[in-house]
Amino acid sequence: MEKTNMRTLRKAGALFLCAALLAVGAGCAPQQEGDTGINRKSDLPNYETSGGTVDIYAYFPGDTEDVLRAMFEADFNAVLMTRPNSYITTNRANLQTALDTMEALHGEYDFKTYPFTGHMVTDVDYDGEFYSYLTDYDCVGGLYMYDEPWPNNMADLSNAAQDFLSSKTYGDTDSKYLVTLHPSTVTEDMRWVADYADISYEEYVLSYIEDVAEEIGDLSRVWLSADIYPIVAGANGLGERTLKPSYLYNVGVIAAYAQRYGLETNIAIQALDHLNYPVPTVQDLRLQVNTLFAFGIDTYSVYTFDTPTITAEGAVNRQGCYLNGKPTVIYDRVKQVNGEVRAWDQVYTSFEWQGVITRCSSSVNDTAFRLLQSVAEDENLLVSPILEPADTQLVRSLETDGDILLGYFTDEAGNEGYMLTNYAETQSGEPCTTKIAFAGCSGAYVYENGVKREVPLTGGVLELTLEAGGGAFIVPFGE
Repeated sequence: MEKTNMRTLRKAGALFLCAALLAVGAGCAPQQEGDTGINRKSDLPNYETSGGTVDIYAYFPGDTEDVLRAMFEADFNAVLMTRPNSYITTNRANLQTALDTMEALHGEYDFKTYPFTGHMVTDVDYDGEFYSYLTDYDCVGGLYMYDEPWPNNMADLSNAAQDFLSSKTYGDTDSKYLVTLHPSTVTEDMRWVADYADISYEEYVLSYIEDVAEEIGDLSRVWLSADIYPIVAGANGLGERTLKPSYLYNVGVIAAYAQRYGLETNIAIQALDHLNYPVPTVQDLRLQVNTLFAFGIDTYSVYTFDTPTITAEGAVNRQGCYLNGKPTVIYDRVKQVNGEVRAWDQVYTSFEWQGVITRCSSSVNDTAFRLLQSVAEDENLLVSPILEPADTQLVRSLETDGDILLGYFTDEAGNEGYMLTNYAETQSGEPCTTKIAFAGCSGAYVYENGVKREVPLTGGVLELTLEAGGGAFIVPFGE
């Protein structure tokens, strides 16, 4: 099936508009050379005050007021209450104690929390009315129904969605029904190979959308989410660091399917020194957030805030943002990056993602970019999310000496914005310099690490050097 090109769709829309205007005698005035009719500086809205909020979820929250307060002070505004055997609906007493503490903080901090059902989608006793006691709490925004379901769980999740909707507690509310999917690497798992070898990752994602998300009906009450952790470093996270080749592909699948079906997106970022994951640096966290934003991901979860107690044989219990009631080095790093996001999230949320332009100049990430390109060949997607400069109105040329992602965005008036990310492992990777020539533009607003600056352009060319994992959101403009 041949994909429709984004530029073709826009041209068709422009021709339709011209025809409509001509029908009423208005016509379409020719633009001056280099004048695209968009991104005029005087016409741009004040993006810093016109957008919304990027929801930042804390996975595995603390269990005391002090730790919860520290979590909200780190710019989290949403909580996935996934504390084994205590913050789950099947342990009502402990859950209510935790919710009492959160409710007391709700007037001071603006947040929503989502109790975990403990994978009890087949439980016939939903407290008689699908955990109706949770509606006593204003801080509760819905339920975290399932974490990483397998293909055979989709039917149960669909049935639970029907119960959720038919309940008096949740049916006529805006309460959310949240499920987070496996990463694409699950297809290499022995269980998947044995039981689901004939199911591709795309089919798994599509099954969730069609059998579960669309069962809810109101798609604002669900999301398309996956746990995807890119940075690995061998045994105990102490070896040579690499980026998983499947990471870009996996984020691309989530972004593309969400775009196709109109779903909010969420990706979990790794902030846990655990298994083969290294202690994340500030730049490691930025790499993940900048990559997600290049794909237009709406929200992210931090895995984890508090440190889980590992009970698996041979596992080592290390650290999240908090450990034994005390902040770790990871806490300040996560707080810093969340704060950087908060400094410009209204700008980001003023735009809608259209796709991503890629350039790979090295052999290090060749496999990752090649796998990402395969998303463009998915016949379930009507429009390819992998674009070229010609698919935009403003980008005339793009040059780089690194491996980059250039997310392409438009606001409601058609003005364009771009998220540039240097996709390189943060310790072995190098800074890269990118030159972007914008048609009819004399300047650009650049948002980098939460800081805004206005950059003059010579001949419409913006030149940016980003360190490994660095990113910048760009709004070019003409006078």
